Amino acid sequence: MFGILAFFSLAYAAFFFWGNRIPNPLVCQGKVKSSGVERGEMVRKEYDVYMYLNDKERALVFISGVYVGSDNVVKTLHRTLSFDPQWNGNHLKIRNFSVDKHINDNAPDDTIPLVGGK
Repeated sequence: MFGILAFFSLAYAAFFFWGNRIPNPLVCQGKVKSSGVERGEMVRKEYDVYMYLNDKERALVFISGVYVGSDNVVKTLHRTLSFDPQWNGNHLKIRNFSVDKHINDNAPDDTIPLVGGK
């Protein structure tokens, strides 16, 4: 979870720092590597995050990588997160949030923790 939050924080910080000097749309890329204990199991996650954000269309976040559980079986992770962005000054409001799981994605549904989920 820290990796995704850090990625979004850096993406937003870069956007606010350069302000109007960044042409629309904003495209960011990051890499997340995480390992630790979840639900009593040692797990490892490694994935790339690509973010496409502009003012006129739906924002997209593509996540592609691997998930390795305690059984050491490598599972594929391919997700697309989409939402309607609405800027209110320096605050980004996210509306109509959805997560789509690719047909080849066999990682657990809760592999990517989302703030405010469930």
